[in-house]
Amino acid sequence: MEFLKETLINPKRTGAIAPSSKQLTSLILEAAELEANQTVVELGPGTGVFTGEILERLSPGGQYIGIEINPVFARELKERYSEAVIYHGSAADIKSYLQELGEPACDRIISGLPWSVFRADAQESLLATLHEHLAADGVFVTFSYPPFHHLPRGRSFRTLLGQTFRTVEKTETVFNLPPAFVYICRK
Repeated sequence: MEFLKETLINPKRTGAIAPSSKQLTSLILEAAELEANQTVVELGPGTGVFTGEILERLSPGGQYIGIEINPVFARELKERYSEAVIYHGSAADIKSYLQELGEPACDRIISGLPWSVFRADAQESLLATLHEHLAADGVFVTFSYPPFHHLPRGRSFRTLLGQTFRTVEKTETVFNLPPAFVYICRK
């Protein structure tokens, strides 16, 4: 109910009507290829559906950083995952968060951001920032919903991914509310 409440209060910040399904979570984590000693940044962790799974799979030498703009979600994540580094802030500030932790770049970025609601200039600016702070062999993983994928901002985002990353793969659609697929982007 908290998730739905936050969606109704500010749909552009939350961008979903329900937390991600187990099927989408599995697909995201498989696509992220989490390995030993990685620095993983999760953008827009929301209620922490991916967060718990990432923390379980992260090796002891790995570093997790969550960046959540919604103050309610950020507070709840900090309480629920006290061992994790959670920032209440914007994904655009990834550089300062990495620097604060002494990390020059991150190996993986897992995004739950609602890209299709962002204007094209915001999409471009944020993707450039994320790409800049991703390690040379880094992977960026995000998801989208088939109907939004075909709208102008969804098409703009898909084009920007292709212009920003060396390779971009789109997975099959899996059960979720609404159904979703994953973009796997390699630097």
